[in-house]
Amino acid sequence: MRSLRRVEAPKGFAARVLQRATASEKPLPLRPRFRRGLRWRWIGAVAAILVFFALVANQVRVWRERARVAQIQAQFDTAMRVTDGALAQTRAELERMGLKFGE
Repeated sequence: MRSLRRVEAPKGFAARVLQRATASEKPLPLRPRFRRGLRWRWIGAVAAILVFFALVANQVRVWRERARVAQIQAQFDTAMRVTDGALAQTRAELERMGLKFGE
């Protein structure tokens, strides 16, 4: 338990430290603070880009699905018009033959 006891500094320690501090013309280089968070900024930027691309990909999928539904609806409308025309023509033929259809 010696490490927990108070130990006095050697004689002249404070004077030597102060002498070194005043003797040095150039201060010790400090690590810039912005470098500490630089990695997290990069991780955040990459995460934001991934989220952005996921949202864009989802939006493109929705646009394509809507276009496909519109195309299917147009094909269905065309098929209904053709069928209505064919039924009208058949109904007219039946009426010419003397059959009343649908009354």
